[in-house]
Amino acid sequence: MLDVRELFQEGETMEVNRTVQVDDTVGNFSVHLNQLLSTTACIERMVRMSTEMVEGRLPEGFITVGLSYSVRHDETAMLGTGLSYLLKLDEIKGNRLVFSMKVTDSIGEVFHATCERAIVNRYKLIDSATERAKRARES
Repeated sequence: MLDVRELFQEGETMEVNRTVQVDDTVGNFSVHLNQLLSTTACIERMVRMSTEMVEGRLPEGFITVGLSYSVRHDETAMLGTGLSYLLKLDEIKGNRLVFSMKVTDSIGEVFHATCERAIVNRYKLIDSATERAKRARES
């Protein structure tokens, strides 16, 4: 059995500093928002950072998958704005990891979110997905 607490510690952090790029506005589905940081880009950054933080330390055959997200995007950030993304591993619950992320600019917080990811065996995951797809095709 995998002991997650031997691999990770609550309170671990990862920080990325990044300037808002055109790719960070993709996901805004209105042309009126095409110069602004999209919520979708923030969520994608959270997924990337949480994956990078943990997957290199997992045993062979294990990965993480997203279970839930809670997001709050309170302020705007325009193209060219410098941002700091701070990810923190808040809680370990069995095979589940709970992260929080804050995105700030030089004035203050722009975005914050929490997400829960589960550590799973990737081979069992694919087998399960394959079986479900088979049942879905047959129904």
